Amino acid sequence: VGWRLLVAIALGLVLVRILLIVSTVTASILIAGIIAATFAPFVLRLRDRGWSRIKAAAAVFVAAGAVILAIIGVIALAFLPYISDFLDAIRSGVAAIQRLLADATIPPEVGTAIDQASTTLTTWLSGAASDAAGNVGTVATIAILATFLTFFFMMDGDKAWVWALASANTW
Repeated sequence: VGWRLLVAIALGLVLVRILLIVSTVTASILIAGIIAATFAPFVLRLRDRGWSRIKAAAAVFVAAGAVILAIIGVIALAFLPYISDFLDAIRSGVAAIQRLLADATIPPEVGTAIDQASTTLTTWLSGAASDAAGNVGTVATIAILATFLTFFFMMDGDKAWVWALASANTW
């Protein structure tokens, strides 16, 4: 039993490593699966009313897209106006600390260390902003791939699930 447990743990670690390597695809599949599972009852209800697979999936896909875009819009409206205020507050705080230290009688070594720390903080903030801009491309790729996958999961997800479980043991 012990070696089987170790092999199962090793297999799990290998699978996690593979999923991290292809994280963009993994995230896209997870997002699409969550969205499709959330809206699947609506697709099934429309199919029960006689709608075709494509028509039901397209109708629910458009409605789901509108709901998700509305949620993102509300979140953006809530937070975007305050980002510039936050950055301005950080800049003014650093400037105030520099003014206080300039007025205080401190050893030059401490002043130099504080200047270096403020320069490092400013550089770090600039780097974080550029990293965030770089991550926008990854987020856009995930969103585009998840969009296509969501439609196809809504259209044929139930058939794919039945096919995947067909060869599984009955136990």
